[in-house]
Amino acid sequence: MLLFVCTNGMLLAQEPLSSMPKEQRDSLLVEITQNLLKEKFPKWYRKDIIPGVVQGDFMFLKHKWLQEGWPDYFYILPDSLKPEDLCYHVTLYYEKWRDMGGHRFTAEATIIDKSHEVYRIYLPEPNRGFRWHALQKMKGEELLSSMPKQKRDSILVEISQNVLKEKYPELYHKDIEPNVEQSDFRLKGLEWTDDIVKYTPDYVYPEDLFYIVTLYYEKWREKKLEYPFTAVIYIVEKTREPYLIRLGSENNGYHDLLNPNRKE
Repeated sequence: MLLFVCTNGMLLAQEPLSSMPKEQRDSLLVEITQNLLKEKFPKWYRKDIIPGVVQGDFMFLKHKWLQEGWPDYFYILPDSLKPEDLCYHVTLYYEKWRDMGGHRFTAEATIIDKSHEVYRIYLPEPNRGFRWHALQKMKGEELLSSMPKQKRDSILVEISQNVLKEKYPELYHKDIEPNVEQSDFRLKGLEWTDDIVKYTPDYVYPEDLFYIVTLYYEKWREKKLEYPFTAVIYIVEKTREPYLIRLGSENNGYHDLLNPNRKE
């Protein structure tokens, strides 16, 4: 059976992976996984990998008791997916894994048989799994967390400074000392959480990352600021969107950058 996939307004027939000869199928599965690494997670791309492929299915979707304790966003899936549909688990083993850390692979991916879509991918670092919904929302740009720290921080500081230039020009100064911290949205949805998580965009999920960029300013007293920074800006990793700001010129909390007229 052929699946028709819409690409650029055209319907293209796509052969299910399970109908291919094993060698052809495994080669395509590895290519899909490697291409995803090259495009979105280049930090983990290696040419000299040893692939392993195991066939599976989505039967866990059929049994509610298997889903207990898991967040709802784990089950945001393509509409056409059924429990009996097949998938393939691809592990890219890496002989020099000790050079990367404590994992023997560069990536573990699950790929849907009939659509060739990546359902989820795990990377060899703590809490760095991405499921179907997150992969669909990602920009084509390289993930900030996959970049060298200096490159990543440079982009984040530029984004933050642009926010000040556009929205708070009186607080924009070139001679700042930036500091960048990384966190995630795992507290999203809890009533007692503070503004950092409360003002998150609707499209983020608990496992998504965000960055906290503090622009320290040595002359803050001369400029009569309340704090030793011009601003603290919060930026979503996968979209590079600044969503929240704390100004150094006032002590009344945070400002929602996406909904500036929000009423509490």
